[in-house]
Amino acid sequence: IGTITNEDPLPTVSIADIMVDEGDDAIFTISLTNPSSEDITVTFIVDDVEAIETDDYIEPTTLTVIIPAGDSSIDFTVVTVEDILSEPTETFEVTITDVQTNTTNTSLMITDDQAVGTINDDEIPDPSLTFTKTGEPNGSSPGDIITYTFSVQNTGNTIVNNIVIDDMLTGSSNLSLTPSTLAPNEIGTATATYEITQQDINFGEVINSATVMGEDWFSTLMDTSDNGDELVDDDGDSDPTNDPTITMIDQFPNLALTKTGKYIDTNNDDLPNVGDQIEYTFTVENTGNLDLVSIVLTDPLPGVEVTGGPIDLAVGEFDSTSFTALYTLVDEDVLSGFVTNQATVTGEDTNGIVVTDLSDDPDNNTDIDVDEDGDGEDETITVIEGVFSDLDTENDLVIYTALSPNGDAINDEFRIVGLRNFPNNTLEIYNRWGVKVFEQDGYEQPGVRFFEGISSGRVTIGKNQELPVGTYYYVLSYENASGSNESKAGYLYINK
Repeated sequence: IGTITNEDPLPTVSIADIMVDEGDDAIFTISLTNPSSEDITVTFIVDDVEAIETDDYIEPTTLTVIIPAGDSSIDFTVVTVEDILSEPTETFEVTITDVQTNTTNTSLMITDDQAVGTINDDEIPDPSLTFTKTGEPNGSSPGDIITYTFSVQNTGNTIVNNIVIDDMLTGSSNLSLTPSTLAPNEIGTATATYEITQQDINFGEVINSATVMGEDWFSTLMDTSDNGDELVDDDGDSDPTNDPTITMIDQFPNLALTKTGKYIDTNNDDLPNVGDQIEYTFTVENTGNLDLVSIVLTDPLPGVEVTGGPIDLAVGEFDSTSFTALYTLVDEDVLSGFVTNQATVTGEDTNGIVVTDLSDDPDNNTDIDVDEDGDGEDETITVIEGVFSDLDTENDLVIYTALSPNGDAINDEFRIVGLRNFPNNTLEIYNRWGVKVFEQDGYEQPGVRFFEGISSGRVTIGKNQELPVGTYYYVLSYENASGSNESKAGYLYINK
């Protein structure tokens, strides 16, 4: 038997680098320095470097190859992934971890155990960010908050990292986006708040823009915010992608006027007379959310003299001293026993819009809101009261319990203000001994005589006789507005 001795040395194993374009197959070759008489099994692993498995390449399903006896090499394939992303050259590594002969299980020497797979990107970089900013106010008063929402979309074909927002209005510097790294078509968001000022409310809006910055592999990106519709050029600068964000603030200009009257007995005779006066005081308040200027007050009451103004009022400010008015009583006022009227205040807001309000009587809780502005507009009713008077508030009667019938045309008559509204009445007056000195049906009605301190009673007191100074007693019976019988009695003083 002839024996042939194999004197060829054991081969050594190596693997070579390879470079391919994105989407092409990376075909690696494992080589032997010389063929082997036995099958050789080579085991390897694939690791990420810049390239990422599944994103940039597909790892082979089998990480073992067999070089048949007599061959000196074998190929295996790593598939690279084609995408729209523009990115720099990326690599991955293939490392041989073990080489064995199949029959003798002899380990072979590995001279180059690692190869680099290089993937060249063929996309032209086109980086782009789209940045929008919207605002939502939670009120329209100073100190209320506008919440701004920032939205950034990667509309290019590169991955953008370290994305931050600067917004001078909200005091935001390097405000981080979530997420701060965006692949193409991905969107990140952030929020910031701003406190509304009175100046903003006066303007009726808050206008501003923000900027966003980020980095890709090739450059630094920047974009100015848009108000949300990048197809419409709102600000007319021929660029529809950078319109400032305008957040509208509701404006509610409003004035509230109150008016009070004080009766003044000018001659200090304790009786109401023509020539007595009413002093009116006014309080004007800015109850809206806009500063108001050129505020003036008018009063339609004939003969009233209004002084003061114009004034300006900031939001929430009020003025109780600038406006006053003085009114002198006439016959009709004395007869009716009260004066009713209403003033008007007028001003302008920061937009030049006229704001008005009718006065309200703060002592009247009816509070009829005529103009639906949140405050009442009740007429001011000033009752003309003498020091010597009886009040019947239920039936709006004022009985002046003193008279001075001395011929000076002042307080010469016994007056019951408001009795004209109740024609079915009888007035009786008695002296301190209970002797009737005066009686009259329909008192205070047109053409009916007044009691002027002259007797018209029983024969014990002569008719047309002037009564002496002193205290007397009156009894009034009348039918009220609802048809019920009422009576009232009290003392009456005659002074000359």
